[in-house]
Amino acid sequence: MSLRGNVEKKQCLDRILHKEAQQRRSRGEARCDPLDIKSEWKNELSRHVDKPRESYYDFNPLIENEEPHRTMEGFLNMLLEDGCYILHKFIYDEAAAAAEGGGGAVRSSWDDVDVDVRHDMIYLADNQIPFLILEKINEILIGTSRAVEPLVNVFSKYIKKDVLEWYGYAIGPRCNGTPKPNHLLHLLHILLIGCKKPSAQTNQAPLGNIRQDETAIEMSHVITDASSAKRPRSFLRWRRAKQYEMARVDLTGVDLLSISEGPGGEACEARSILDVKQIRRCGNIGLEFPTLNVDSETWDMLGNLIGLEQLNKTTRTFPQRVTAYCLLMSQLACTAEDVELLAQRRVTDHLMVDDKACAERFASLCNGVVFHLDDDGSNYLRNVCVELDQCYRSRPSKWTAWMLREYFRNPCVTVASVLAVIFVAFAMLQAVYAVLKIAGKVKRSD
Repeated sequence: MSLRGNVEKKQCLDRILHKEAQQRRSRGEARCDPLDIKSEWKNELSRHVDKPRESYYDFNPLIENEEPHRTMEGFLNMLLEDGCYILHKFIYDEAAAAAEGGGGAVRSSWDDVDVDVRHDMIYLADNQIPFLILEKINEILIGTSRAVEPLVNVFSKYIKKDVLEWYGYAIGPRCNGTPKPNHLLHLLHILLIGCKKPSAQTNQAPLGNIRQDETAIEMSHVITDASSAKRPRSFLRWRRAKQYEMARVDLTGVDLLSISEGPGGEACEARSILDVKQIRRCGNIGLEFPTLNVDSETWDMLGNLIGLEQLNKTTRTFPQRVTAYCLLMSQLACTAEDVELLAQRRVTDHLMVDDKACAERFASLCNGVVFHLDDDGSNYLRNVCVELDQCYRSRPSKWTAWMLREYFRNPCVTVASVLAVIFVAFAMLQAVYAVLKIAGKVKRSD
């Protein structure tokens, strides 16, 4: 983990050890020294560390000056400190535990959880502790008999309520079973994309550090089957929001916070920011976006979710939905003009300094990402991208959009134009009847 908060983590573990020592003394047990208890817990934890230390987060054997990380003893101590700190911040309510005379009271509210703690523990890939280890530490601290509910359910409630629903990233029931995450960032990914069927992850997600280089999006055209061979090869890409507007593509947003409950208070339909819908209005094609509310935390959350998918892009059970969505947004809102337009359409809203700063963050969101945009398996928005690209390349659509934008933007001008067309039509009709009438008289005179 980062160096920030290391002192607080050690103090948290010391408090837990002293509290456990007091409880053992009251029960008359022999091993009551905090150091002995800590050694006992690390021995228990070592039985479940079945992978090399290099596969866990924040451990690099090449760092010679990291003395605590050189030995298994230091590594177990790091796991124990981090696990106790996470459980202390998110799970246990010390006030309720003191009132009950124990140490296993589960929180009923997360109002006092700091934003920085949530950011560091859930969003950052480098800080993830294996969930199996976290569950084992929880069992060591309170025992399996005192566990009120599974640990994954408690963290799922927190992420749903205080992350996804609070910021409008996702609403409604996202998963109909118990998730089986590898770590907290993976749990956030599961709850964001949704899971209709509970299934264990057959391939463990790598828990190492995530690094992105500065290359561009790779648009590879790999033919994998016969159906792909028949498909004409094309260079697919998303366009800027302003370019779509010039081609009569309607971009609209719907605020998930405003529809989180039905008219009668019933549960709403499950939907997240990833659920971009294709719509048609008045003969125009368009996209309906759940509004993306952007602040400084959003970039870290999306960036680390992209990195998590990049590490697992060969795993069939790990969909690339966040990457596909972020690629759309990074190309759609890459200039200040686009961000301003999308804000007017409620597609996105931000708390950045200005539209330019927000556009720069959107444009750099997918730096270093390798993604096959023309693959139905990885890009769930491919068909939408193809249809919008055809609309963008259509000359009649651009000409019609230009006419509407230049001559029919003002309602008064629109009404006047319609009246002028009607007047011209009646004038032409009158001229035709006059010609026919004259022609009839000439024939009668002959």
